[in-house]
Amino acid sequence: MEKQSKKRRWLIFAVVFAVIIRIVLQMGIPVMILGDYSVDDKLFVDYAKSILESTWLGSYSAYTLNKMPGFGIFLAILKYLNIPYMLGIMLLYCFACCIFLVVIKKIVKNDVISYLMFVYVLFSPVMLDTQVSQRVYRMSIIPTLVLLVVSSYLAIYVERDKGYKGILPWAVLAGIAYAIFYIIREDAMWFTCFVFGASGLIICLIFFENKHKGEWRKRIYSALCLLIPLILCIVGVTSLKFINYRNYGVFTTTDFKDTYYADMGKEILKIKPDEEKEHVWVTRDTIDTLYEISPTFATLKPELDKLYVYMDSWASGAIDGEIEKDYIMWAIRWAADTSGVYQQGATYTNMFYKQVYDDILEAFENGKLEKRDAIILSNLARPFVFSRDFKPCLEFVGTEIKGLVGYSFYKSGLAISQGSEDQIREMSEMISTLPVYEDEYASHYLKNINMANKITKVYQLTGYLIAVIAFLIYVYELAYCIMCCRKKKKASIADWLVKTGILLTIFANLLVVSLNYFDANNKDFASNLYTAGVIPLWNIFVCLCMVTFMTHLNRIITNAKEKKQLREANLQ
Repeated sequence: MEKQSKKRRWLIFAVVFAVIIRIVLQMGIPVMILGDYSVDDKLFVDYAKSILESTWLGSYSAYTLNKMPGFGIFLAILKYLNIPYMLGIMLLYCFACCIFLVVIKKIVKNDVISYLMFVYVLFSPVMLDTQVSQRVYRMSIIPTLVLLVVSSYLAIYVERDKGYKGILPWAVLAGIAYAIFYIIREDAMWFTCFVFGASGLIICLIFFENKHKGEWRKRIYSALCLLIPLILCIVGVTSLKFINYRNYGVFTTTDFKDTYYADMGKEILKIKPDEEKEHVWVTRDTIDTLYEISPTFATLKPELDKLYVYMDSWASGAIDGEIEKDYIMWAIRWAADTSGVYQQGATYTNMFYKQVYDDILEAFENGKLEKRDAIILSNLARPFVFSRDFKPCLEFVGTEIKGLVGYSFYKSGLAISQGSEDQIREMSEMISTLPVYEDEYASHYLKNINMANKITKVYQLTGYLIAVIAFLIYVYELAYCIMCCRKKKKASIADWLVKTGILLTIFANLLVVSLNYFDANNKDFASNLYTAGVIPLWNIFVCLCMVTFMTHLNRIITNAKEKKQLREANLQ
């Protein structure tokens, strides 16, 4: 008992020490204050400011329901508690890593190995990256939420035989993290696949594994606990819709879901242009045609034509007088805003877009417009033509996989503030962090930045080797399960299915990002930022493969010892 107590104290001390080192390292890395990112970083700060002023997301405009407000709520909480931004995201991430340690310790049952896996996840390069952890943007807490949800489901998987009392706390934690994830990101469906898959697997195991063990009533209670994450998510999303309805009159989470703006955008993308142009999803000719077939849309012409001139120099915006990628959808919103549509309120705005939507449908029916031979994935994704886009899409997934296992996308750096002085000051005050204006002033951050990049370099140098080893273990485990089935021996195919589920979830995210950005000229930036959520999944997959290796190695050593002892006994 005293020996176990000593080991526990040692582990706690080691964990606290690692967490302190990690926080100190992060606090010495500058925050990138992008005051001129009006629909991204600055938007969430505006959300937080409005929430603290008890005006929800502020007065209704083209910016109000642009994004899910979850990250703005997080910033408001940090400001209310007077916690600096970098400290806030790191405390949350360290908490998730500690939860992972508790769970992996249940699986490994070895303090040293569990601790090494904890450190491996704690210093993961994704939370040292300029675009992920240094920006005041929602992707900074996505790795944390993914780690919490997956760790909780692993705990449920391990504790599934202990009844609902063992499952309930982990189901609640998974539900809270999953609900927060859902009100932060619009593209949460890829992660929803994991939640459904993990829940389904565990429910099957509860009912069909060890059929004669335990009471059926307890099994039903345990299975019902797996509904808690889904229920909490539904409650969170529905509550958000009700709040938006009460404040703005539209029952939705954002303008890009469940509104006529979203429907109109998809219909616009369906329109076949006179000529397909690289990186241009909606051509100027298509916009001119829309002016003709929709009198309502034509009211935006003066302001939208101005944006064609303005966006010629914005984010590589125009190619030969065109607005590229999904920027056209933002341009339409801004044109409607400056034309006075949004000033009439959300209900009027929604009906405005409905009229344009109806005009487009009528034009399709009477032959004035011709449809593209393409799949419309969303109103912010390029129309997908299988014969043209399948190969480059898969190639981009391959690029993402290389970046994932080799950590090649991630790097810390000096983060010089951007935007007007008022924008920078407002963001700085809201996140309780001093801005960085000049390279000379930022030089005192170099020590921590260099240290962070050295840590990332270790992951980069070992990434491909670890990936090969992990994949070989994964394949070996499948082969072992097949062999045991043929010999009618007991083998846990469920462990292999858990790893498979994680890999499929990783692929789902990479595919979603690829479908949205494979045609973009900033796709490397997208790979860096929007795949941040899969790094914890990959880290967990590697850890589980190492657990499998140690388990099978221990089995082989034990069998060898038993055979040796048997031979010695026969000789005697």
